[in-house]
Amino acid sequence: MSKLEVANKANETIQAKWIIEKKTFDESIFSSESKTLDEKIGLTWSMYYHKRRYGVTDYFDFENTGTVDAKENNYIILDRIDENTFYSDSQRYFSSGQFCISVDGIFKHDKKSIILDASNWGLQLKKDEKTDFQFIVSGESVKVHKLLLSAESSVFNDMFENATGDKVEIAGFKLETFKAAVNFCYAQDIAEFVTNDENAVELLLFADKYDFKTLKPKLEAHFRNLLTTENVGIMVAAANKVQCQSLRQACIDFVRSLLNNNKSGSNIDISIFDAKFLQEVLQQALKP
Repeated sequence: MSKLEVANKANETIQAKWIIEKKTFDESIFSSESKTLDEKIGLTWSMYYHKRRYGVTDYFDFENTGTVDAKENNYIILDRIDENTFYSDSQRYFSSGQFCISVDGIFKHDKKSIILDASNWGLQLKKDEKTDFQFIVSGESVKVHKLLLSAESSVFNDMFENATGDKVEIAGFKLETFKAAVNFCYAQDIAEFVTNDENAVELLLFADKYDFKTLKPKLEAHFRNLLTTENVGIMVAAANKVQCQSLRQACIDFVRSLLNNNKSGSNIDISIFDAKFLQEVLQQALKP
């Protein structure tokens, strides 16, 4: 017996949980189930396990496939576990006679927004010479329209209202970072800039300092979806600086998942984290 649960947690996020009774592995070589979400995302999700013999040892291969609106198929091999390890009580693969596989999937739609098109109003306004303010960053002048930046940033709005002239110097950030923030206000695509973690972190710090109401949460979501063993330490530090609890919690969950998996856990150096962060990881790991 087995049971598949699929939940739609957000517009683009799917959580699937497959609970399998222990006796099912003894009785069947192949099993699969599927369920379709017909609300916001038409999803068909299938989970499979195969029992294969390699020499004298039996292995269980766990796989999942998913289709969105029947237009694409994603096939992922989750793990391969030898039979003795799989049934070992010390490994705790089973709880109350049940084996559970949980998968979180984030589906992104490749649809170009009209506001990101090269001929949109933002680009046209950016080219307009009728600017009414300029910033000096690293010795270079960046001309802007106060109305656009005021709509995004309360700090800039106050700055414009209290300025004695039409020029202000911005220090502490790279010119490229400032230009990326300004381009965002002009509805320009800054995806390429934030593919670099260092750039993205500095842009997040800039958005936090100058209260960019739209950009900051978008960057926080960007980081939550792209955590790796290489950047999680940087993201924890960034979450602390901008006091973003949702990003910090995502880092905690990510590190917990690594430490719960012996193979992946060995690839992360926990010395990069502060004591308070590690304490939170441990406390949450011990919760029932």
